[in-house]
Amino acid sequence: MIRTEGSLSLYKGFTALMLRDVPGWGVYFWSYEYLKDLFGISDSSKCQTTLNMLILMWCGGVAGQLSWLVGYPFDIVKTQIQCNETRNVRMREVVKEIYKTEGM
Repeated sequence: MIRTEGSLSLYKGFTALMLRDVPGWGVYFWSYEYLKDLFGISDSSKCQTTLNMLILMWCGGVAGQLSWLVGYPFDIVKTQIQCNETRNVRMREVVKEIYKTEGM
């Protein structure tokens, strides 16, 4: 890849990656902590019971779904940028092409 596309090809899609990960992880940690507080399990010493462990797993699952809701559109853009072998494409071009061919 470096030989054919140059050393910067290792960073193709980096901006889209950051637009996916930074808000996605922010939503994940915020929602996980919010849900734990909502169920009154903010203290890790209260995690001793089976019910509390199940609630924590549920909180983690919901937090993961919310984070992907935020980040998934940028993941699609990132993948399209990284899979383009012919040239480096700009994020704006990829978004326009996806919207034109697939719609919202």
